[in-house]
Amino acid sequence: MKLKCDLCGGPLQVGSGGKGASCMVCGLNYTMERLQELFAAATSESFYMPIQEVFNIIGRGVVVVGKVEKGSIKVGDQVMVNGVICTVMEIESFLMKLQEAQVGDQVGIALRGIEREQVAKGDVLTAVSR
Repeated sequence: MKLKCDLCGGPLQVGSGGKGASCMVCGLNYTMERLQELFAAATSESFYMPIQEVFNIIGRGVVVVGKVEKGSIKVGDQVMVNGVICTVMEIESFLMKLQEAQVGDQVGIALRGIEREQVAKGDVLTAVSR
């Protein structure tokens, strides 16, 4: 007797069985749906990026580098670091200019309205609360 998936009727994976067992395809579909839910939740939150590096680039100004952990940010948006509100002038990732950075992106963000001495590695760049 072959065991079948409770959801689609397809054959079960080796080693699975019992009540509520699912095949590999249904398990993968469930995992993908769960990942989409997690990504949607992370992108709906306010922007949050820990700063990994800080540079002062001639012609650009202060550039902070980090990985976006929550939310998203666009060129022209206002952000805050250490209580100082500044404007996103440019977003770049691996030599590609972006209009938006979102969860998981490793980016460099050029800021206007802040001096190099006002920001340091370990600080956090956040969205301005409205």
